[in-house]
Amino acid sequence: MTKPKESQPAPPSASRGFGHRLRRLGVLVLGSVLLAAGLAMIVLPGPAFIVVPAALGLLATEFEWADHWRARAMEWLSRLRPTRKPASDSAND
Repeated sequence: MTKPKESQPAPPSASRGFGHRLRRLGVLVLGSVLLAAGLAMIVLPGPAFIVVPAALGLLATEFEWADHWRARAMEWLSRLRPTRKPASDSAND
């Protein structure tokens, strides 16, 4: 007697419905607009350092590449943050 064939998982596009595709498209459009606005804010007045990571965070909910770039942006921002030096005891004298 032969073993029954194990069922192969359906490809991601086939297992997801129309609603998921519509949501993914909405995330792509909104995230892209926010990302473009954030990149423009690098040279224009505005909080680019907030908008760009937020846009990448939104895009990262659906796209792996955006999660990679979000992590890199957050790492870059953490390096910009000034480090505090421990208060010396002589300063209190």
